[in-house]
Amino acid sequence: MNYEKGDKPLIIPENCPPVDYLIIGFTPMDAGIIAVCGVIGAAIGIAIYVKNGNSILGVAVVFLFIVASVTILRRDRNTENLIDKLRIIREYKKIQKIYMYEYVNIWETERKKRDAADRKKAHS
Repeated sequence: MNYEKGDKPLIIPENCPPVDYLIIGFTPMDAGIIAVCGVIGAAIGIAIYVKNGNSILGVAVVFLFIVASVTILRRDRNTENLIDKLRIIREYKKIQKIYMYEYVNIWETERKKRDAADRKKAHS
C-alpha cells in the first residue's frame, strides 16, 4: 500500500500501560537501576583488581554487571521487561490445572463389551 505523507493509519497499542521512555526501551527508573548495577559492578571490579592485580578481570566484572542489567531491564513493544515476563509465566503456571487422564480407545472398548456379551450368551 502506498500512503501519502499523513495518510498512514493510526495504530493504537492495546493492553499496554503508558510509559515515558528516557531512551527507547528504558524508563528513567530502569536507567537508574542500570547505573546502580554499574556502580556495584565497579566496586566489585575494583576489589578484584586490588586483590589480584588483574585489570581485565575487573573490567569484565563491570561489563558483566552492566550487560546483565541491560538485558534484564530492556522493555519490548508490550512494555514488558524480563522480570515482568517471568512474573507472567509464574502466574500462568500457578493458575493452570493439571489433570490426570488415561487414554482409552473407544473402538477397542466397544469390541471388548461386544465380545463379553457374546461369551455371556454362549455360556447361557
